[in-house]
Amino acid sequence: MINAQEETRKQITPPYVSVAILERMFEFVSTHNYPSYSSDIFKKQEFNASDASWSVNALKFLGLISDDGTVTPLMAKLRLRGDARQVEVEKIVKAAYKPLFDITNEPHNLPPDKLVNEFITLYDMSRRLAESAARVFIKLCEHGGLREKSQTVAGVINPRTEKKKRGAIKLLRQEKNMAEKGKFEQLVLHVHPIVKGRMTISIPEELFLRSATDDDLNIAWRNVLKSAHKFAEEYLKKTESPELKDPETG
Repeated sequence: MINAQEETRKQITPPYVSVAILERMFEFVSTHNYPSYSSDIFKKQEFNASDASWSVNALKFLGLISDDGTVTPLMAKLRLRGDARQVEVEKIVKAAYKPLFDITNEPHNLPPDKLVNEFITLYDMSRRLAESAARVFIKLCEHGGLREKSQTVAGVINPRTEKKKRGAIKLLRQEKNMAEKGKFEQLVLHVHPIVKGRMTISIPEELFLRSATDDDLNIAWRNVLKSAHKFAEEYLKKTESPELKDPETG
């Protein structure tokens, strides 16, 4: 019989986004003994709002806190050291990702594409989020001794948004420097092609980057893309037949 905690965990999206944030979060909860965790606690540790929220959801998914944020007995296992901690983390990972381990005894050894596909199928995630979730899963498997750290190759499962994010951060810094020098600060936009050479739509780069970590915003943005492609399909194709990009892969 599935207990209430396991049922709640199944409804939470697997941890995704940044492995660096995962490591910060793991280090923090491993060295503190709070009776409960909330976004505010992580914000006080200089996590931004989205990363703080993501950290809380990650703890819930792993069964380390309950739905109201209260720590579970599993949290104390993270304060162990050495082999004892590794054994307990392995148990935590296998319980949290039970659907993956039900499919194969060693999901951590699946080829990258197959692992991402399993996340998409099992957890109903977009490919972008599934790629990030797979990276986090591999890192958790390293903590649990299921996979040697030397086996992890940086960027094997690398969401395209990471590269875009680094480029956008560089642009934002350049714009900030221009403003400080009294120059005109130009709005940084993400331009998305709908029909090559004929139609594009754009949104502030900040919103585009947030769509990688905010499920609601991600869904809203994809709906905008689908509507734009539908518009192009209905009206631009009446005059000629340009190559239209699929909103799911474009």
